[in-house]
Amino acid sequence: MISFFILTFSALFSLLNPIGAVPAFLSLTANYSDDLKITLAKKTSIYIFFIMLFFFICGQLILNFYGITIDSLRIAGGIIICKSGLGLLKSKNKKEKNLTQTIKLEALQKNDISFTPLAMPLLAGPGTISYLIATSLQEMHIVQYITIFSCILSISILSYLILKLSPKILKYIGHSGISAMANVMGFFVLALGIQSIFTGLQSLLKSIVLL
Repeated sequence: MISFFILTFSALFSLLNPIGAVPAFLSLTANYSDDLKITLAKKTSIYIFFIMLFFFICGQLILNFYGITIDSLRIAGGIIICKSGLGLLKSKNKKEKNLTQTIKLEALQKNDISFTPLAMPLLAGPGTISYLIATSLQEMHIVQYITIFSCILSISILSYLILKLSPKILKYIGHSGISAMANVMGFFVLALGIQSIFTGLQSLLKSIVLL
């Protein structure tokens, strides 16, 4: 179970990339007080937890509602995850690059930016959601479900700590350090996406051959 926890935790952490969200968080909260920043970091982490938990629990219902097969989800999700991985590898900082003027203007008009744009889509984006839905459809024992729940909870708490300490993190490791970590995560995310596409295509081809 330890290896399963490490694998799931690493995948979710790389997809969310809370460290990469540090510059975006600081940019959106530049005029906020320290207490308000901590409050927003706490609320964002709570939203992240419930977003991830919702899509993990309701994955099967969502697919049934839209009539989507697991193989189709794996392929589509793999493409999205690969795109996220390439974005991490190519850009200096994906989270800051995705902080468009539209998002900035919307954030300035809101009193609470913890749910959007912070929790969604800057952190719990399409890649994370598709990964959780695909994971929820696998045959697992109760211990594995508890392990995934623990990963979701741990990631949420860690995201809170990272956002709370974002000024210190940026001060000590700088933009270059964040960029270097994003490259490492991007490589892992890209491999995860390719594996998802390969698994989906393999199952799809098998079903076609059996027809």
